[in-house]
Amino acid sequence: MHYYLWWTPQHWADKLGPSYPMNANPLPLPGTLGAGGCSATVNYPGATITDVPSDGLYDQNDAATLDRHIATAAGAGIRGFVVSWQGTEVPRK
Repeated sequence: MHYYLWWTPQHWADKLGPSYPMNANPLPLPGTLGAGGCSATVNYPGATITDVPSDGLYDQNDAATLDRHIATAAGAGIRGFVVSWQGTEVPRK
């Protein structure tokens, strides 16, 4: 399982665009894909992704998020991760 460690509130805002209703419940899809899985169309100006997680816009700086993701993966039989993290330039992160 490849796991990216950059989903923070700022990263979500950057990917979803300034018009996306980040506090809506339920969260609307930011876009759609064509029938063939290509031809992405975004529903909000500035959005660069077409989907959001079913458990909401999580913050990977929160240890509880990592615990939940690890438990979910373990429950699905996943025994390890390949992790990608570009860093935040914040000491001790």
